[in-house]
Amino acid sequence: NVVVSANAGSNGGGLRLESSTATLTSVTLSGNSSVVSGGGVYATASTLTITGSTITENAAGSFGGGVYATDGIGTGSLTITSSTISENTIAVLNAAAAIESTSRMASISIVQSLGSLSRVGYAPAP
Repeated sequence: NVVVSANAGSNGGGLRLESSTATLTSVTLSGNSSVVSGGGVYATASTLTITGSTITENAAGSFGGGVYATDGIGTGSLTITSSTISENTIAVLNAAAAIESTSRMASISIVQSLGSLSRVGYAPAP
């Protein structure tokens, strides 16, 4: 079990991925903040898999208080399974998560986040 807490950045307060592949299993991202996007995690042109994890009490200025993911030039994907995204906030737009990718999401619980999951762009993969 890994806890990433009380970090800050311009994009990706807790974790920032660019053109990368990462799997987060039993990870807690909490109390992180970003000026723009992805208070908990920011992923662009990356393959990100989140399983059995908690993303809570993170904050972003514009997009994805908990998670912000974009596939960039069509090379990224996001899979979230059996995870909780809760109590994340944003200052302006999309709250819990902002997704612009070919995404697979199952057994996600979004609890007490300002707003809800926002998917912009592509439809989720089957």
